[in-house]
Order: sequence, then C-alpha cells, then structure tokens
Amino acid sequence: MSVPSSSSSKIHYTPPTSPAKESENPPRRPELTNEQFHKLSTLIAHLNGADLSLPCTVKDVKAAQKARYKKYGNKPEQWSGLPLSSGDKNESLRPLDDIEKCFLSNEQCQRFLRAVKWDLPSAFNRAEETIVWRREFEVEKLNENPEMIEEEGKTGKEVIMGWDLQRRPCLYMFPYRQNTNTLDRQIQFVVWCLERTVDMMGPEVENLCLLIDFGTGEKGGGGQPTSLGQARKVLSILQTYYCERLGRALCIRIPTIFYGFYRLVSPFVDPVTKDKIRFNPDCRTLVPPSQLDKLAFGGDFNFEFKHEEYFPFLHKTAKQRREENLARWRQFGGGKCGLSEFIIKGGMENERTSEDDVESRDVQPTNGRLANGAALAGTKPRALDNESMTASTPALTPAVSQSVATSGQNSPVSPNGGVVPSKASEDAHHSYERNDDEEVGGQKLGVNGGRERVNSSDSFVTSPEVISSPEESNSKTLDAGKPTGVASGNGLETGIAGLVIKEDGSIGSA
Repeated sequence: MSVPSSSSSKIHYTPPTSPAKESENPPRRPELTNEQFHKLSTLIAHLNGADLSLPCTVKDVKAAQKARYKKYGNKPEQWSGLPLSSGDKNESLRPLDDIEKCFLSNEQCQRFLRAVKWDLPSAFNRAEETIVWRREFEVEKLNENPEMIEEEGKTGKEVIMGWDLQRRPCLYMFPYRQNTNTLDRQIQFVVWCLERTVDMMGPEVENLCLLIDFGTGEKGGGGQPTSLGQARKVLSILQTYYCERLGRALCIRIPTIFYGFYRLVSPFVDPVTKDKIRFNPDCRTLVPPSQLDKLAFGGDFNFEFKHEEYFPFLHKTAKQRREENLARWRQFGGGKCGLSEFIIKGGMENERTSEDDVESRDVQPTNGRLANGAALAGTKPRALDNESMTASTPALTPAVSQSVATSGQNSPVSPNGGVVPSKASEDAHHSYERNDDEEVGGQKLGVNGGRERVNSSDSFVTSPEVISSPEESNSKTLDAGKPTGVASGNGLETGIAGLVIKEDGSIGSA
C-alpha cells in the first residue's frame, strides 16, 4: 500500500509501509571519545566471551551479579567473558543464542552505556539483566505467537502507524479504549507493541514517537483506566529494558487532574525527559500530515481500525523484517555480538539501491550518500548477494565482527589502534552538556543539566535533540560521509577513516 495523497477522504485499514518523502533521518550522534570507545569495546568483548553464560531469571542474575562484585570488586575488565553464576547448584545457565547476539548490536550496547551515564560496571549489569529478562518474559515466544495477546488488541487501544519527521515509527496509545482487566496480559501487550515499533525502525533510527490520546470528552474517557500497579510495572520495563528508545511523546486531550499531578512532580523530572514531552501540540508540525491519524490527531491519514485487517498485516510485516535482520546478522556478524544496526537493518542494501537509482538518472552521489537524502528507512531491502554487495564472501564475517565497535566513528586511528576523536567531534560532544550555572525555570541545573540520570532512571528517554535549521541539516547530511559498513570499490568501510575490510577478510587502507 502506498502512502496516501493529500486527500484524506480514502479510508485506510492498514498503516503506511514506508516513511513520508519529507521525513529525514535523525542527526547523527557525536563521535565517541577515547574513553567511551574503550568502554564500548570492553562491553562488546565481554558479551562475546567464549565462556559467557547467563542465568534464566532476573532474580538469579541479580544474585549472580552481587556474588561477582563480592569476588572481583568493581573491576569489569576482570569479569569479562566469565560465566555469570551465583554459585547456587540449582541455578541454570545458558549461553547467548543467535537472536540474543543479533539483539546485542553495537548501537544497543551504546544505549546501555548512555542509560547508565557511561558507568561500565552498570552497563555490564544492564546488558546481562536485559537479556535474562527477555528470556524470563519470553519476549521471542511472544513475538512469534501474537495470538497470546490478540484479545488485547481488538479495540485498537495501541496502534503502530506511520513515521514522524525524523523517521521514528509512531506508536499511538488510546487508554480510554481499554477492554480487559487481565494485568499480566496487558503488560505483555505493551511489550509486544514496543517490539513491533522497534521492528519498524529503519537502519539509522533508534527511537520511537509516542502519541497518546487520553480521551477527555470521550465516553468512558479522561479517567485512569490502568491501575497504579500496572503503571509501575510498565514504567519499570520501559526504563530498564527499553533504554534510550523514546524520541518524543505527544499528548492530547489530557485530563485536568493530570496537569495537577505533573505540576507536583515537574521539579523532579529530568530536563531531558521534559524536552521530549509535548502537551496538546500541533502534531502536523512533528508528524507528516499524510501519515498522521486524522480522527484524533488532526492529520490527513484517514485510518479506521479493523482488527481483522490491521493485526495480521502488522504481524506479517514485522515478522518479515525480523527474519531479514537475523539473516543479515548471520551473514555478516560472524556469530558475534556488536554488529552495527546499519548492517543488520539493511542500510547497506538501501544505500546501494539508492546509488543504482542515481546512476540510472545520471545524478552524482555526494560522499557516498545521495544529495537529496535518499536511502529511505523502512524500504524493503534487496537480497544480500555478491552482485549487490561488495566483499560479501565468508572471509568477511570475522573481520566485520572485529570492526563493529567503530560503528559511527569517522576518526583517525592512533598508533595503539584506538580512535582519536577530532576537535570537531569533541566540540559536538560537549555541546550536549549544559553549563554548570545554567538555569531552567529559575532552578539551577548543575553539571550536565541537573540531576544525573543514574542506573534505571529516565533511561527510556534519549539525550536532547539537536535542533537545526533546514539549511544546517542539509549541510550536515552532505558532510556526514558514508555510513559505517557501506561497500566501496576497495572493500567494506569500517567507519574509521581510511580503513576498509577487503574481500579476503583482512583490514587494510582504502
């Protein structure tokens, strides 16, 4: 199904299948500092340890982490690659499987580190606990068997539909459409929807756009349909196991009582979180009208929820994406954690397809990326083969695994093999930090914008957005260079300036 035209009269029962043409990928994150790069490499090396195995319950993993700390102290380099065991003879340990290794991408490891303010021991714990929680919660079983939660989806209380202007998939929530009182299954449904939203993220997108219609004025709307206990459990899951996934939240038709509550808690809310939440905004300025829900949010996409149409369509689309992602990981990941999501999610094929399109129209690409910002996220990737991909021989696989920690880094290499951040990179990195004496709402924030985001708090949200003019954004796009993992004439670029992975699997100069 194609994206609808400006006419909003046609009724749609299934969502758009790709972002709108006017949408652009989010700005690229600042390059990592030497210290951050070292921590990322250490975390990935731990997850790739030959002897690493993890418990199967969150209770056991927390007990094992305490036992490890007692034995080795706060020195994660000494923990690296070791089995995580509390010593309980009844404890069951399992190594990582392929799906878990694919999940533990380069970017996912960076999200763990950002969520705990780059505290390496906490990042070890967060990564391990997340994998164990996914096992205990049976996330993959849920992904493959949507009938487990299908009853929850019959009223359209949560809908994944379209992308915002930064190609973040949109997750709509309509709390007033609550139709069940089964707490555990309701939480399963929230997780299922989050997983499907992540499936819809393109190669260069990490976040989702959340749109909540509280339904004030609707029959049965405007109240609090979920229990406090449920809200706490969902919030804990979001903060701990889906760290750095919220890009923006748009809230409309908000109950009056909510404003009173928000005023009370606002002084304690992280400024980063506040920046992501908008109350009663003009949603057409944040989501392309052609993909924005018409009835509730004032867009042009005239969507009518029909469970029998929407639910199987979403499941089939998301399942296909997951299977393609896993196939790419198996081809290029070398059986290891840390492969870039750009490769996993088909960015290499998208880039190649875009360049082919440029050649057919006799238009020159700029720095390996189309001047018009093509290579859309969300398009169906082409098949991985030698004809569409440079250096796709089996010998490439281990080399890719060794280089994945450089994803997103376009920095020179130091004599000791580390990445040397450029002056521009350092400036960009520090521009994300507030001055010590900066104030918001009359309140001094202190170092780095006030209250530190410690382990497990506020980690569902992302770091502040970079707001720039269209001219600045276009300039940044043109100067960004080819993304990590793009095939070139000399091999597969690693993301470190001047280095490529050659066809024989070796790393050499471009």
